[in-house]
Amino acid sequence: MPVRVVDTATPSSQPSPGQDANPGQPSPPSCSLLSAGRCFAGTQNVSSLQKDEAWKVNVRIHGCDLEQGYLCGTMEALNVPLADTPVVTFWEGEIVDAKNHTFFTGKWEASPEDDIRHWSKFPSFLPLLGQVETDGGKLLDLSSYPFIFMRWKEQYFVNVGVDCGLTIAGFYYVCFSCSDGSISGFYYDPNSSPFQKLELKCTNEKNSGFTFSSYELQRNFGRVWIIISLPCFDDACTENLACAVGLGAGEFCLGIASTNTSDALSESPAAVHAEPTPNPNPSPKFWEELCRAVPARQEMDLLGLS
Repeated sequence: MPVRVVDTATPSSQPSPGQDANPGQPSPPSCSLLSAGRCFAGTQNVSSLQKDEAWKVNVRIHGCDLEQGYLCGTMEALNVPLADTPVVTFWEGEIVDAKNHTFFTGKWEASPEDDIRHWSKFPSFLPLLGQVETDGGKLLDLSSYPFIFMRWKEQYFVNVGVDCGLTIAGFYYVCFSCSDGSISGFYYDPNSSPFQKLELKCTNEKNSGFTFSSYELQRNFGRVWIIISLPCFDDACTENLACAVGLGAGEFCLGIASTNTSDALSESPAAVHAEPTPNPNPSPKFWEELCRAVPARQEMDLLGLS
């Protein structure tokens, strides 16, 4: 999340033909260090021609599905100039596995040349370079490779508005070490300083971020659903919400929208949006009741970001 240089519209999330993958390829190796609840800490270098600057950064993974080549999480920048509080963003990631995603991005204003230039910054990528230059790495078997390559795309600001002076128009090229959980990355945005480096170490802390007895993460309808119970609601609030959505008391679904479904979130990015498990399109009354029922401080607690 570098300092905004030029305001740009959100680029299309539709992949180009260069992103076509090979569905017959195996998934990357399962790694306990790349799993839901895992936390990382480090810095992002945001140096420009005018000055050198580095921000402290914390990352938490909220969901990881190696089979689908998908993960998501939050990123917190701690000492951002001109920001009164740490800046938190929600991101979604693509795991480069040659099955769901290749090394060619095919979107977000990144050309194949941009891809090669950024991936080549990682020494662990160089043995793969020849095959990637040929076809994006569609024929590579990465299932036993000791590094996992990813793209992380920030989708929205969680606790600040879009006028905070930062941009999330770009994305990160990411390399994860399966041996020690270290992460390195480079930010790409044509309107930001090039090759801003992200360096993270696993903190060995694994915390889901939720204070509830259980939760389940799955992808559905282009969104991330986290099914949780809400003991923090009193009986009256629970009853009102249950009436609004036609659910029984005690269980709701916290939905974090991806780019194609984030209109409601962009209007109030700090709000927690809960949705009932069986209904992907709750009524406007549901959102109204929810926002009235959950105070702002509690909203942040639900996301594990307080």
